[in-house]
Formats: sequence, C-alpha cells, structure tokens
Amino acid sequence: MKKLFSIVAFMSMAMLVSCSDNKVEATAKSFLESTANADFATAKKYCDEATGSMLGMAESMIDPAKREEIKKQGIKIEIVSSEVKDSTAVVKYQSTSKDKPKAEGEPKELKLVKVGDEWKVTMGKEAPKGGVPAPPAPGQAPTMTAPEAPATEAAPAAPAQ
Repeated sequence: MKKLFSIVAFMSMAMLVSCSDNKVEATAKSFLESTANADFATAKKYCDEATGSMLGMAESMIDPAKREEIKKQGIKIEIVSSEVKDSTAVVKYQSTSKDKPKAEGEPKELKLVKVGDEWKVTMGKEAPKGGVPAPPAPGQAPTMTAPEAPATEAAPAAPAQ
C-alpha cells in the first residue's frame, strides 16, 4: 500500500510539473507568435506590466505599412525546451521565416515569471538576460536579445569667446 501511495504521489507531482511547463511554453509561444505578427495588443496579454508598457512604446513607433511587411514574413516559432524554477522560467526557442526556412544558430531565450496563477513574459529584474523581441526587420526572424544602447559621442566643446 505504501508503495502504491508513493507511486501515485510521484505521478501527481510529475503531472503538475509537466502542466506547469506546458503553460509556460504555451504562454511563450503565444507571445512570440503575436510579436512576430506585429499583434502587440495580443502580445501584451502575455507580459508583465513593465514589459507590456515597453511593447506599447514599440507599437506606437511602427506604422501600419511596416506591420503588414512584418506579417508577410511568415515567421514560425518552435519551442525547443523550457525550464521552470519556482516562480521563474526560461523558454528556449528558434524561429524560421519564408526567407530563412531553417533555424540558424543557438536557440534564443525568453524569460517568464509567475504573476498570480499566470505565467508572464518579463524584461524586469527577474530576467537577467534577454527581453521582449524588437519587431523584426524585413527578412529577419524575431530575436530576444535586448537592443544595446547606442554609442554616444561626446559633444565638441563650444568655442571660447
């Protein structure tokens, strides 16, 4: 009887962990597909508040013609793996497009955090590296690498008068 109880307890825990992974992966895939199709309103549903605000800013900078161009790329997302630790998760994925039908390079990472009962994509402190993908340029699949800050040059000193 003890052995049966142990087996049932183990199976229950395994199912809970796999269900959690499935929800993480489903959230990540929905988010990535939405951003790949320039559907930022839908993508915001899968983000924490701070990341949703960033998406809102990105959305306001893309004109309708550019959105249509992005949609025509036919970007497809494949979830490679996911790792859940407590209230954080990392999902590895690869993307392809009409121009690049084969995934290239190492899988990219997307960070998620548990907010209440839901998993949300984050760029906050919980996401040490990575973030929300910038809308892809024509012919490119989306990436999760946060854009680097532009280099700045020191302004020349004003001539003395």
